[in-house]
Order: sequence, then C-alpha cells, then structure tokens
Amino acid sequence: MLIKNKPNEAIDRLRNLPLNQVAGQLGLTGKREGGAVMYRDKKFAININGERFFDHKNGTGGGGAIDLVKHIRGCDFNAAVAWLGGSREQIERQYSFPVAVSPKEEKVSFETLLTVQGRSKKAWPKVRKYLIDGRHLPSKLVDELHEQGLIYANDHRNYEGYPAPAMVFLHRSWSGHVWGASLRDCLPQAVFRQTLGDKKNAWFTVGNLAEANWITAVESPIDALSYYAITGQSNKQAVVSCAGNYVPLELMRTVYSNRPQSLFIVALDNDAAGEKGYQKAWEDTAEWTGFNLKNQPPKLKDWNLELRQLYVQNRQTPAMRITP
Repeated sequence: MLIKNKPNEAIDRLRNLPLNQVAGQLGLTGKREGGAVMYRDKKFAININGERFFDHKNGTGGGGAIDLVKHIRGCDFNAAVAWLGGSREQIERQYSFPVAVSPKEEKVSFETLLTVQGRSKKAWPKVRKYLIDGRHLPSKLVDELHEQGLIYANDHRNYEGYPAPAMVFLHRSWSGHVWGASLRDCLPQAVFRQTLGDKKNAWFTVGNLAEANWITAVESPIDALSYYAITGQSNKQAVVSCAGNYVPLELMRTVYSNRPQSLFIVALDNDAAGEKGYQKAWEDTAEWTGFNLKNQPPKLKDWNLELRQLYVQNRQTPAMRITP
C-alpha cells in the first residue's frame, strides 16, 4: 500500500524489492556462486549480490529492482515501475511530488554511460595488444582480468567520429560491487580519459582487497597493473588505482577498519603532485593508532615507466620483486 504524501517512499519500496525474487519473476533461473547468485541465458550473465547486479555479457549493472527490470525488459523507468506494481504517473496523481522531476533531469548512472558505446569484442584485440606490446604488461595478467570482466574494450570514437577503442577498467567496492569505471584510449599520450561513477568508495583493484595484508595505492589502472607485475603478483597484496594523484580517505578508512594490521603503501607518481598526495594521506591518518603508512614513489616518473625499463633490460616481463 502506498503511503499518502510520500511518493518517494512508494518508489523506494519497489526499488528495494528482493532482486533474486524479481529475477525469478522475470523468468531467469539462477545458480548460487559464493555469496552471490548468477543468472545465465543467451542474452545475460547477471550476477546478483544483495542490492546490486552486474551483467557480465553486456558490461553493465545497477542497483535495485527498478534498474534490474529496466535492464532485463529493455524498458524505461515508467514501464519498469508499472511492471513492478504501479505507474509513476498514478503515484504522482494520487500523492503529488513536491517538485516534478522530468526524466532529463534525473542523474544518469555510470552503468548507462558505459552502455552508450557498449562492450566490444571486436576492439579487444587492439586494446590487448596495446597493454601487452605497448605497455609490456604480462599477457597472463591482462587475460585473467579480461576473463573476469574487469578490463575490456568499448566502441569509443574520437571527436572526428573515427574508431578509437577505449580501455575500460571497472571500479569495485570493498565488498566487490562494481560502482564505477576508468576509461582511456589506446594512444601513448591519452587524449580521451574519463572516470565514471564512484571513485571514492570503489576502485580499480588488482588482487583481493578484502584479504590482502599489503595494499598499495597508485595513480592509474595501468600503474596498478605495472606495480603488480613488478612485485611478482603476490596473492597477499592488492594494488589500487586512485584514479588521480590523491588517496581517497574512504579507501584508507575502510582498510583501517577491516584490515588494521595491513601495510598501506602510497606509491603515487614521482612528481610534486604525487608527493603532495602522500603528504595529504599522512595528514589524514596521522592520529590513527597503529595505521602502517609508507611512502614508496617509483624511481622514474610512474610505475609503467619502471616496468618498461625493466623489460628493456631483461627483454621479457620481469619477475623482479619490490618488497615493502
């Protein structure tokens, strides 16, 4: 029953319906995988974990039952609300919104932005070649993350309309939910760069952040992959891209709350901005008893330059380790 004068609560009630129940009503059959449920068919490979879902086949996700219905049925907001139990127009007529909100004024989710150009299997070989041959990242690492759906290519086009595939690096929260992404093109000096969604509470991460006892914060996804490759790819570490030259306070607070004995390394670029980022991290955590913070900038400007120099010296992707 809708609550009078509280139409937002009515919408929220529909949005908060159990996703697995809604998926079943939509005709999907799921299989439990760990703490989540995976629904697979010819069109979808949807992982549902609590209030969030992500479709690995189509490279998009969201939160809540309304988003799930929109995604599965390919319909708009009003149609999804109607399918779940009542149209938005009916709610507005009966209870009236204090301020009418037009669809154009609604905030566009990062999932919607990601699907404008879509995941591209055709563009992936070019992106893969760039990461392996251009950046000297280990092919095994690149392929593993691609198979997990954490790195992929999309059909980006440059300002002149010509194909210019972009790399997409998904941001995950501490619990593993996808809440954002970093995008950039495959040029040595990236012309196209974009960050979508939440970069304070979700990050592109190599390794298992929730189980690591050695956590390193770097500036970019390619730096994260490079540092992970240089350090020998230990299963006890996680390397996190901050998508910028400062370490989110939310990341450090989450690590401190959940893994208080972990070593937290700030490994931003070797420049004035990177040093400023480390100083800010130190100031933010100076009063945190027992928080083990260490500064470790690269010798060169960034970690990919370090990796490429080692590659030139060894003529292969190095197995060198950097110990904390």
